Amino acid sequence: PIDPELIKLVFRLYEYMCMYCGSKKKLSLEHILPLVRGGDNSFENLGIACRSCNSSKNKKTIVEFAEWRELLLF
Repeated sequence: PIDPELIKLVFRLYEYMCMYCGSKKKLSLEHILPLVRGGDNSFENLGIACRSCNSSKNKKTIVEFAEWRELLLF
């Protein structure tokens, strides 16, 4: 489990805003490197994402997600 104080700190760090699209709605904790890809619950691996970005990113790394989103724009 992730310490609730750490979660609060991460939300404050990202100013209650999705780190991918800037949305302030339906936010959740995000693992930058997904747990299934070797990530952990450390402060450095946590961020904030809206439900849409978090579900779209799924098991992608941050680089894979950026490349995938770029493809969707064209």
